[in-house]
Amino acid sequence: MDDCVLGFEHLKSLYASNKDYGELYSTCLKCPKDDYLIQDGYLLKGTILCIPKCGTHEFLSREVHGGSLACYFGEDETLIMLREHYYWPSLSKDVDDILRRFATRQVAKSHLLPQGLYTPFPVPTMP
Repeated sequence: MDDCVLGFEHLKSLYASNKDYGELYSTCLKCPKDDYLIQDGYLLKGTILCIPKCGTHEFLSREVHGGSLACYFGEDETLIMLREHYYWPSLSKDVDDILRRFATRQVAKSHLLPQGLYTPFPVPTMP
């Protein structure tokens, strides 16, 4: 891999003990199997990075869902974008669960607090 992905270094240590990837990782250390291979310590399915079960699932789902400039993508767009770069066996179900929790939290936010733009103080007409 020519690119350096910050924050993903910890994934390398999780593959061997992961229930989804443990055997596959051990096999791929010897030689690639099907479309799985190991490159620079990362397990890839073709050109897509395999993510073992850890907090990275939620992090990636929230980051992709949030989009850029606070534009939130829907569930379908989030899944499409995640599948372009990442793979884990329960990706669809996990993203659905994460986004449902995220949406529930958004609805549960307090609407009693004053919201909106600040109103400037009136300009005094005398001292």
